[in-house]
Formats: sequence, structure tokens, C-alpha cells
Amino acid sequence: MSLIRRKQSRDDTFLQVNSVVKMEGVSYVYKGPPPLQALYDINMEIIRGEYVAILGPSGSGKSTFLNLVGLLDRSTSGKIYIDNIDAETLNERTRSSLRARKIGFVFQSFHLLSYKSALENVMLAQLYITNSRKQRSANALEALEKVGLTKRAYALPSELSGGERQRVAIARAIVNKPSLILCDEPTGNLDSTTAAKVLDILDELSLSGLTLVVITHSKQVADRAKRSLLFSDGMLVR
Repeated sequence: MSLIRRKQSRDDTFLQVNSVVKMEGVSYVYKGPPPLQALYDINMEIIRGEYVAILGPSGSGKSTFLNLVGLLDRSTSGKIYIDNIDAETLNERTRSSLRARKIGFVFQSFHLLSYKSALENVMLAQLYITNSRKQRSANALEALEKVGLTKRAYALPSELSGGERQRVAIARAIVNKPSLILCDEPTGNLDSTTAAKVLDILDELSLSGLTLVVITHSKQVADRAKRSLLFSDGMLVR
């Protein structure tokens, strides 16, 4: 019996260490007025290295889910764990630090500062990580190299194509070597050819071991993922 208990303990530890996102009974209510419940009692887990698509119609709770997992909002009830850290118990400063170190974001509209170069936009993501400008620059160049933009490092966003701007956004998301990348409609503003190239980069990141969560309406995007979570009326239905 003792051998069985020890084996179970090791297995439990393994599962905990490999859990990047875990939700236990998570609900969220927008205060209003009137109050609006956006998520109902969500229980789910995403394991390290998974590539997960989040699906559902508009208003189903996908964006609320992203805001909670990304530590941009606090749940109304329940627990959210990032890398086995109970994020709901942390103060705002510690949550911001955890978000900067553990989570990278890729948005549909890129969110690049127009007056800063590609390199400088990527460097900005490291302000919680290091005070050394030299180190931030070296890390940013390494991230830009991974998305094939070394030669465009000093270009302003206005000098980049839509696909290049999204690749800068991906470089910014991965520069801190986070545990999790959250993508919100990452190809929504791109033509089909450019979108395919961006999805190829996400595939490569997934193959390298990064955990990806992609919110999308696109079947082309969802088909690249290994698992899908379907939301409807604030509930996780699949």
C-alpha cells in the first residue's frame, strides 16, 4: 500500500507541474448595471505544450475567458492557477509581474507603438524582467530572428506589412520565454496567404514546446490546434 501511495503522489506532482492553466469553478459577472453573468462555473485544465483553440459565437464568453486567464480581470468566484500559482490570491503588483513573466499576448490589432521600431516594441515587454537595456535588446533581436524579422528590426510599424506587424507582436509575446501564449483572433486582420504564414509560425512555436491558446472564429485557425474548447452562453460545453 505504501508503494502505491508514493507512486500516486509522484503522479500528482507530475500533473501539477505540467499544468499551465487550471480553472476551478470559475464564474464572472459584469457589474453593470444591470449585472450580466458572462461565465458559469468553468472547470478546465491546459497542460504544458498543448495547442488549444477556443471556439464559440460572439457573446459566448471567449473574450472574458481570455481576460481571466491573462490576469487582466479577476474572477467573481472560483480559482485560477497559472503554472500552479493561485493567481486570485495575489495583489495587483504581483499579478502584473506574474503576467509579464508567464504570459505572452498576441492580438488581432497588433497593439504596437507607432513611434517605436520593431525592436523597441519587443523590448518593451521586458521591463518587468531586466533593467539592462543591452540585455533587452539582445533578447528582442533573438525573438525577432525566430519570426524571421531580423532585417526589419529598426523599421517602424508604418513601414511594415500587416503580416510583419503581427510577427513583431508574436516576437514581443515570446521574448520573455513565457509559459503561455494567448492569441485573440491573430489572423483576423490578415489576408489568407499572410494568415497561413502567421499560423505556420504558431505551429513552429507549438512544436518547440510552447503552450498556445488561440481564440478564433476561423476554421482554418482552429484546425491547426490539437484540442478545442467550445463556449456557449458563458458555459464550457465541449
